[in-house]
Amino acid sequence: MNSLVNKNIDTSIAGSNPDDLILKLKNEDARNLRISKNFQWIYWILIPIYAGFFILNPDDELNLLSRISGACYVVSFIIFAFIFRKSVKEYKAIDYSLPTLEMMKQAVKRYHLWQPRLLWALLSVLFIDAGLIFSGIEFVDAASFLNRFLWIQATFLPAIGISFGIGVLIWSKRQKPLRDQALRIIKELVE
Repeated sequence: MNSLVNKNIDTSIAGSNPDDLILKLKNEDARNLRISKNFQWIYWILIPIYAGFFILNPDDELNLLSRISGACYVVSFIIFAFIFRKSVKEYKAIDYSLPTLEMMKQAVKRYHLWQPRLLWALLSVLFIDAGLIFSGIEFVDAASFLNRFLWIQATFLPAIGISFGIGVLIWSKRQKPLRDQALRIIKELVE
């Protein structure tokens, strides 16, 4: 799991020095900006590809359910693209010249684990789940649909759970120490 965390950026908590923390925040913000830009472009590229293959494709072999599946993927990718677009805008708008107290408050908010964008990401994941369910379905009988549905859920939900767990682990190693240090600095400045 240590390979998931970039070892070049020290996010350890050595004290409450605002200048050290600001440098760490700049590094982490730059990293997150780069990641958000890359994922944003990946999704903007995937959207027309999937729309072309699964929705606009005039092939008669693509039935309605396959097109619905493709539409679910496209909607999911659009949501993810906008999530990353918003992240790019937020990271570009960070102002390190603000007073220390204000900058620390923004860092605490920025590196809080539970963000409203997680709800949008969950919605996007649900569209992917629906896309998986609709892909390749042949409605022979209700039992085969139920078996397919249960099989997809038995594989997809644990995969999403593991991915979320890895995300929380990365957050706890990279961003939580920065957030905790910012909270300590806020406490010192307010006292």
